[in-house]
Amino acid sequence: MIESLQREMIATKCVETHSSLLLLGTQTLVAEGKLPPEMVKLHWFKLQEDGSTQIISADLDETGVFGDWPEDFATVTLDTEDRYLETAQKRLKGREREVTWISQRGDR
Repeated sequence: MIESLQREMIATKCVETHSSLLLLGTQTLVAEGKLPPEMVKLHWFKLQEDGSTQIISADLDETGVFGDWPEDFATVTLDTEDRYLETAQKRLKGREREVTWISQRGDR
């Protein structure tokens, strides 16, 4: 996708993502001078209590820096990772009990 952006500098692309890796990759390309910072605009959308949406925008500088992250950006990532790890751990513990039970009965 980044290579496509580099080839088509004139075209406007809108990419919706929750990937911090994609964002970091974009920042790296800007810092390396492979993607002009003026070709990148970041937008965060935050749901307000009244149901409206606040749009927070940021530009990258020549080093790929854009300032403060939205308050909940890292929290969403951490919560999702935590949910996955807890679920995987529960499944693995369930398998361990199953394997222990089979080995204790001698697999008759």
